Amino acid sequence: MKPSFSLATLGVLTTVLFACTATPESEQTSTSSSLVPNCACRTDTDNVCNYPAAQRDACGIGACSSNDQWVHGWELHRQACAPPVCACHAETDNVCNYSAAERQGCGIANPCASNNDWVRGWQLHHDACTSSPPPASNTVDALEYFRNTRSGSLTASNGDRIAFYELPGQNKFYYVKFGRSKSFERYGFDGTNVWLERDTTWPPGDGRGNDAYDALPFGSLTWAKRQAFDGQKFGYSTEIVGFNTVSSRGQTCRYAWEHPFHYPAAADKEVQLVANKDWGGDVGKADSLGLRYNGGKEIHWYAKGFGFVSWEWRGEPTPGLATVVWNHTSSTRIAPDEVCGADLGPIPQ
Repeated sequence: MKPSFSLATLGVLTTVLFACTATPESEQTSTSSSLVPNCACRTDTDNVCNYPAAQRDACGIGACSSNDQWVHGWELHRQACAPPVCACHAETDNVCNYSAAERQGCGIANPCASNNDWVRGWQLHHDACTSSPPPASNTVDALEYFRNTRSGSLTASNGDRIAFYELPGQNKFYYVKFGRSKSFERYGFDGTNVWLERDTTWPPGDGRGNDAYDALPFGSLTWAKRQAFDGQKFGYSTEIVGFNTVSSRGQTCRYAWEHPFHYPAAADKEVQLVANKDWGGDVGKADSLGLRYNGGKEIHWYAKGFGFVSWEWRGEPTPGLATVVWNHTSSTRIAPDEVCGADLGPIPQ
């Protein structure tokens, strides 16, 4: 059965805010279709600037030290990796619905038989229909906006607290919420993307007792591009898989427990950059990055040096949905408490 991909709003307090399993070298590089004959396509990044030095040289680009070089690296990667005849068809949103010949041209030779095939087909169609290069200037590193380097945590006027915590050397960071170590959102990042991995703040969850979820496979729920620019658009396609962290509800830390729940989710996001946005309080004016999604109804705001500073609601007035601003600094630091480990077992069918 063809999966249905639609945006699922995961709740205001969850604020749907993964590290990828290393891909073997043989799987990361494919045959080049680039205008630069020896420039190979690597599937673990979207920019030649992230290639090893020898592969950058083969693509005709050295160490990237300017915005112009990063833009050139993006274009070289696009040329190397773009399927030669993968067209954009407006009557569908998934390459899996293309003809057999067109699927093959897009890199999907067989009929889509698995959920992973449909996820990849959605992403290929999205890239074919919406891909656009970054501008030559005004590109920022989104990670500088996600990190709080100025304080231990931030609080809102109602006392709600959100703390930033980064695992040294592991390319992972957390937003610990409500002042509780077991309530967090965990992210992974590399030189190309920032992504959501796990959220343990899913009240009321799915109504079955799942109070947390993973976005699988880790790395699929792209939260931001590392090289971000104003007006940038990108999408994600992922599988939201719930689990339980409270023993009184039944078996914990398993996807396949008494009340399993999972569903596919896909959406587009758009970046908004604002210089010296005034947040008031201790944060004051700071360069800020907004991530718009859910049709523009929700914006996650990050202030450079302060991290996650606001969740803004622009939809119709709805009980329980109201803009929150964390603009008061505190020295309080909170480390996350990972109740569940990395392996939560198989996903129930």
